[in-house]
Amino acid sequence: MAGLFCEFLDAAGEPCQGTVTLTPKGAFGSRVVLVLDEGEIDSDITPGDYRVDIRLKNADTVSREISVPDGDAVDLRTLTQGYAPAPSEASTAIFAAGPFVFDIPWWATHIDRVLLGGGGGGDDGATLTAGKGGGPGSWIADTLVRGTDIPWDSTQITGTIGDGGTHNEGNGGATTASAIGADVLTAPGGTGGTSSTSTGSTAGTVTFNNIVYNGGADQATKGANGFSPGGGGAGGNSGGQDAGAGASGGAWFRVYRQGA
Repeated sequence: MAGLFCEFLDAAGEPCQGTVTLTPKGAFGSRVVLVLDEGEIDSDITPGDYRVDIRLKNADTVSREISVPDGDAVDLRTLTQGYAPAPSEASTAIFAAGPFVFDIPWWATHIDRVLLGGGGGGDDGATLTAGKGGGPGSWIADTLVRGTDIPWDSTQITGTIGDGGTHNEGNGGATTASAIGADVLTAPGGTGGTSSTSTGSTAGTVTFNNIVYNGGADQATKGANGFSPGGGGAGGNSGGQDAGAGASGGAWFRVYRQGA
């Protein structure tokens, strides 16, 4: 075990009220909440790496990653030099087709996964008629809660951004995202050559947890590739023109803190 102590005083030199929360970054222990007693903490904890959240009355919450060494008692202030408020929210978008890895920030308690499959390719033009445009990729979204849906030591989301379908009715690829402890989330790709006209279909927009996510627009130019992310390729013009390919899909990860 290791001893951890600290004294918190306000600007007038009076003891502060509040809590210090220590969340293990691995699987070696449970979250510890220390309540200030006359502005002080003095407790034995398991050595290791933690996220520490310091919440004092009438002050901003501040957070930092710390390593508690084994052995003698240590002042928390020596472990939190230069600590700064943790971000409350951040977002990342990935559009390049193929495998990806997203690192979950240590401070995040919730992760919104929003996925869009690759768009379908258009139908090549015939001698006398234009081909039909490709269909858009499909949307899917969910929220992962750390400590409930995934363990705290699940630190990455891996998956694949679905490629766009090839011309002449190629189907778009599925976009996937998985994390330790969570089901694989899959957004199917669009079907090739399914538009009612030669226009490649837009992937539209989706709203999840009050955030709007935008897919690729309609592609009205015959033979042109679909708009990213997830839009369908346009059909080829009459005379045998090649159709456009669908656009690759996308993945958005919004991370934020709640109740921690």
